[in-house]
Amino acid sequence: MNLVWEKTGDCLEIDLDNTDVANYWLSELIKTNKNNFSLVKSELPSDDILIELADCLESTNQILQKFKLDLLMDHRLDWLNQTNLNILHERWVKLQQTHKIVEFLNKLNNKESIKKFHNINHFIHTIENANRVEYTNDLTSTWLTKNIFGPNVTKFGSWQIELHYQNLGRSNFNKWINDDSNINDVDTNNFTHFGGLVYFNISKSYTQLPPQEYLQYCNQTGVEPFGSVLPIGNFKLDITSIRRLFKKNVDIENNRISFKI
Repeated sequence: MNLVWEKTGDCLEIDLDNTDVANYWLSELIKTNKNNFSLVKSELPSDDILIELADCLESTNQILQKFKLDLLMDHRLDWLNQTNLNILHERWVKLQQTHKIVEFLNKLNNKESIKKFHNINHFIHTIENANRVEYTNDLTSTWLTKNIFGPNVTKFGSWQIELHYQNLGRSNFNKWINDDSNINDVDTNNFTHFGGLVYFNISKSYTQLPPQEYLQYCNQTGVEPFGSVLPIGNFKLDITSIRRLFKKNVDIENNRISFKI
């Protein structure tokens, strides 16, 4: 399966978590003419953040040059590139371990330089944590299609493509996390339907065991510990390539996506 952007034709190949579930969901999208998704929300790093990091790095490099110390990195590099971010973070840390750089900066009595040095770390993590994008196939109502597989297809963890809960009511996990002990009620709904709100996590995927407290809650209330999310899968490219493609296409107005086999 591939994710395809309408205006550029850019695509990302998906390694499906459950092929039967994903193909069924896609067939339902196509059958109901709902396989077109519009951007709802993007938390990707803004151009301003990338410029800010470059500015802080350039300022710090100028000071390091005065002290005849090695420069951290060229400020003109691509700061969507995760390898560059990793190297810069490593050098920023080691600079403080091998040289008393903070003391040097304090001697300069330049608060702006000190702030920019520390903001290098801040902006690195800001870029890395700006990793959520949401698309929906219906901006006016909630599209749902029946889950013919049952709630056991839900899981715990984080995938790069996920369907989140859109059902009427609350799942067992929702009830636990919101401290709702009234579990055996008509508003309990464990993913009886699949929705059209897709979350993209531009970060490393991972699986988890259910929280012990949730398992205790389910044991005490006599219900099954169904998962919190329905995974579609993960992209086959590296984080940097995924980040660049999303950044490029999200910045284009009304650039819808669809899924294709």
